[in-house]
Amino acid sequence: MKKLTTLLLITIICINSYAQKLPVVQQAGLRAPAKVKIDGKADEWGDKFQAHNTVSDVSYTIANDNNALYVVVQATDVNVINTIFGYGLEFAVHKSGRKNEKDKIAVNYPVNPNQWPNTFRKTDVSGDTAQAAKRMNTNNSKITTLKNLIVSGIPGLDTVSIYNDAGIMAASQFNIKAAYTIEFAIPLKQLGLMENSGSTFSYHIIVNGYKAPKLTGQVIMIAAPGMTPGPPPSAAEVDQGLADLNARIYARNPRTDFWGEYTLAK
Repeated sequence: MKKLTTLLLITIICINSYAQKLPVVQQAGLRAPAKVKIDGKADEWGDKFQAHNTVSDVSYTIANDNNALYVVVQATDVNVINTIFGYGLEFAVHKSGRKNEKDKIAVNYPVNPNQWPNTFRKTDVSGDTAQAAKRMNTNNSKITTLKNLIVSGIPGLDTVSIYNDAGIMAASQFNIKAAYTIEFAIPLKQLGLMENSGSTFSYHIIVNGYKAPKLTGQVIMIAAPGMTPGPPPSAAEVDQGLADLNARIYARNPRTDFWGEYTLAK
């Protein structure tokens, strides 16, 4: 029993050590696996990532082959997942290496017209494989309606289908552990990058947070029969109530972002 306990302790230490070793920003270029399928699954990546950014609380890997740049992003926190699902995740390339908008090429996915950030809830089904599979299938059924992505910085492209002629692909999916994975594939030619060039560029990953709409309060007073309604709230009180509501939503679904540099792996 003592040997078994020691072995378990060593295993736990190794797992924690691996998690702690991940940098907050990916350090080097990486050749993509031989066969990459953009399906929202991290299987071909071995379910391992090159970095875990603590600001956005996502793990990610950027890689390339001779034809495309690949981005795999995974979130496990339900609030981060809801923020991404509700408002999208943007991956942007700045070919010049400068952090400006002039040469920015970006892909934003998913595009959720409803922008409802509370679609998924945290449920503990640990140890129950059947329930975990049911949760996964239920969550994934909500993703099938998201068929568009937004492209900026490439002439002629704007809001396009995930099945487009430009070769830009995106997909997302939950796994059985309730982790949410997004995959992007962007042809190097669309980014103006040459294969085997060893080019270095800046990239920007943004978890699009809640943007408060411009709301104006309209008070509707309803009283039950025999009751006299009280005085309506003032316009200032209504505006303050809306501001408080927006602040609470943003606190749960904030915008976060981080920058890095990537050199194409030859």
